Amino acid sequence: MLRDFSKFTKEIVVESKEDELKKHFSSIEVEAEPFSRARVKQGGYGICGPKFWLWRIPNRGFHVFNLTLSGSGKIIMEDGTQVFLPEGKAFVASATGQGHYEAVDPSCSAWEILWLTFWEDSTYFNPSCDDFEVLDFLNLDKIRETALSIFEEETNKDKNNEEAIEHLEELLLIYLSRGLPNTTSASAKYHKIKLNSLLKTVRENLDKPWSLDELSQNIGYSKSHLTRLCLEIYQKTPGEIVKSMKMKQAKILIQNSSETIERISDMLGYSRLSSFSEAFKSSFGISPRNLRKSYSEGKKKVFI
Repeated sequence: MLRDFSKFTKEIVVESKEDELKKHFSSIEVEAEPFSRARVKQGGYGICGPKFWLWRIPNRGFHVFNLTLSGSGKIIMEDGTQVFLPEGKAFVASATGQGHYEAVDPSCSAWEILWLTFWEDSTYFNPSCDDFEVLDFLNLDKIRETALSIFEEETNKDKNNEEAIEHLEELLLIYLSRGLPNTTSASAKYHKIKLNSLLKTVRENLDKPWSLDELSQNIGYSKSHLTRLCLEIYQKTPGEIVKSMKMKQAKILIQNSSETIERISDMLGYSRLSSFSEAFKSSFGISPRNLRKSYSEGKKKVFI
């Protein structure tokens, strides 16, 4: 069944009560000191069945972490990229990244998952990517056991309840941090938060040309300092990052809108159509017009 997610302006979750176990961290657990310090927004554990699917909007203001404990999940990004998450794989998506669709891998009957979302200003969980990446995790049994113990502990209404929850949350965050990229430097975390804010501004204003001067003025860094930080954190120059963001949006518009190629070029801040076409072809190996033509001839769109 084809679904056009472009019409959704908020998160959509579809799940079945019959074949899914779902546990969400309560407000008490989210507001406990360890999760609060890590800037956890929401989280939970679940065994998702075939009827489950979720759509997350782009530029959502929070990072996403999905860890497969067993089974396999399937992620489809707005640009059509498909990501499969077997046991031990974690999907990490930046707050400034594109929207995506989450579901159970059709080859599996269930997807056991631990998921957390973190506010964009979190210094504990600060993805090294500006869109998404997949990471490897070990010690899944310990992670599962600790997460489930947090839920169980809240039912123990005694004097040790709050302290036990805090200790378990600290332990869970330690287990998870061992699989995350090492960004322990306070300076690196500070710069990454500022860069995330800059990229969010760029993503919300893709119609601007965004010269290096404008980018450096917006973030308050010198051009050389901004370039060095982008190369260290993203392995791309500021110009390459902006181009990548524009091209991803261009591909989405070409595949899923009726806007002309000329109009899309203008919407993305290109003063010349030839410059836009050249940038697009260098990114995807096909011209904008040929991509539009292939889709008009009935090739599969990005949505399922």
